Amino acid sequence: MKRPHQRRRLAPVTVTLCAALLLALVGPASAAESHNFTASLFGTVGGPLDVSGDDPGLGQTGFQLGFAWLTQPKTQVGVRVGQVTMDGEQLEGLFDPELLYATIGGEYRYRETYYESGVFLGLGVYSLEGIAGGASVDDSSLGINLGVTGDFPLTRKLSFLAEVSVHYADLDYAQLFAFAHLGLAYHF
Repeated sequence: MKRPHQRRRLAPVTVTLCAALLLALVGPASAAESHNFTASLFGTVGGPLDVSGDDPGLGQTGFQLGFAWLTQPKTQVGVRVGQVTMDGEQLEGLFDPELLYATIGGEYRYRETYYESGVFLGLGVYSLEGIAGGASVDDSSLGINLGVTGDFPLTRKLSFLAEVSVHYADLDYAQLFAFAHLGLAYHF
């Protein structure tokens, strides 16, 4: 049997994936684009921006998985799921914090000479877990994210992808986070 905090952890992912499936059923745009779907894997570095007291800084590491599909030419919907671990750090009395998030949003892409740039905006579910007062804490909230992306082709289907994103969620220990993501994308 799953503990209550494990069930709360699965709920955001389930809701996000169901929303993504529903949007995918609407159908991707198959206009003049060379691909309809993109799957991505990122390494992440970043952290909280609004911590008073001992600030763990922006050197925290993690990962992000992404999946996007075209809805119109130059426009796509993307789902991002990520985790940033701050082992050995402290956020306002929360020890060893770990941020988990799942977002869904729209992205508009601009075709440049040798790459594509983009701007995205989305809604998400955020969970900050850690230890406070000797007890395990799971603080969850809805939030928003905003970011820019650069997609640099390596082959026809594989590209190097870079993103910078800012996330806001009404969590008790920190509300504003900034991340840089570097990784690979597969277009199909």
